Amino acid sequence: MDTQAEYMPSTSFKLRFVGESDTKEVTVTGRNLERIYVHCLQGRMEWLQAADRDYAENGEMIIIAIEVKNHLVVGAVEY
Repeated sequence: MDTQAEYMPSTSFKLRFVGESDTKEVTVTGRNLERIYVHCLQGRMEWLQAADRDYAENGEMIIIAIEVKNHLVVGAVEY
């Protein structure tokens, strides 16, 4: 499995897990996410959870939403 990543400073990041038959794209949205993004790239995050509500103080990290998309790969074409 191959992993690709994209970081949008302070607002979100995307991780793509590319397998032989499918690709999973995980988008994490929130604020001040750099530390969590780095931990994910290093394989140091066992799990993530979005907050029920936005209670973070100014400058604190918070995950507001996590979206997972599955893409089916057939041959060289991704659906």
